Amino acid sequence: MLPARVRATLSIAPEAIGTAGLWRMRGGYVSTVRFVACREREPSHGYRGTVGKFTQFPFSFALKVPSACVPMDVWVDGEAAPHRVVVPVGRATC
Repeated sequence: MLPARVRATLSIAPEAIGTAGLWRMRGGYVSTVRFVACREREPSHGYRGTVGKFTQFPFSFALKVPSACVPMDVWVDGEAAPHRVVVPVGRATC
């Protein structure tokens, strides 16, 4: 989840590039996507209602294995360093 209107770059961490990919809206899998989070009060694409103060990741994952803990680097415009997060894909926790 990111604050509304934030510009961000999401990257599969280098050590996980052979395991996971991100499906982009135009088709195909990539290791990095750049996007602008929806504005507040914009109609949601995933549920009835509008976007609030935060918005969710608008892409899907592809894995070469049934489930994995995927390390990702999240670069938010204006911040000096990326955030490292580990995303459980196909499992409840990591």
